[in-house]
Amino acid sequence: MKTEQWALLVSFLALVAAIWLPIWQARVSSSQVRAARRSLLLQTVLTAKSTTFVALHELLHLLRTHGNQMKQLQRETLQAMVPRMREHHDGFEQLHDAWADFSDNASLQDIEAALASASVAASDAADTSQLIENERRSYEVI
Repeated sequence: MKTEQWALLVSFLALVAAIWLPIWQARVSSSQVRAARRSLLLQTVLTAKSTTFVALHELLHLLRTHGNQMKQLQRETLQAMVPRMREHHDGFEQLHDAWADFSDNASLQDIEAALASASVAASDAADTSQLIENERRSYEVI
């Protein structure tokens, strides 16, 4: 081969690499972003699940320990929270199982939507936990 042909071949290979390499990097970067967001989603779900589990058991302990000291409406309201909290806990468990498979090729938009929903649910779980903690403290003072 002549020098011009070698130069043309090297130029063509450089052009192919210049086009292909950014596409490959974008795909790798995109999969890393999806994996990171999914990890954050799973962490958020597990945090909410743990918070709900602990709050549920604190609520049950509060009702057993101080249920007879409570006003009837307050006791009924707190007792009505128990099945709802069990449902939330089971829902978090199902959500975790649904998103635990990293090879399902879910889109970043789907992961972000689930993360937003899980963040709201985690916030609600934290608020409920704080409510139960405040109820418990009010009876410990007595």
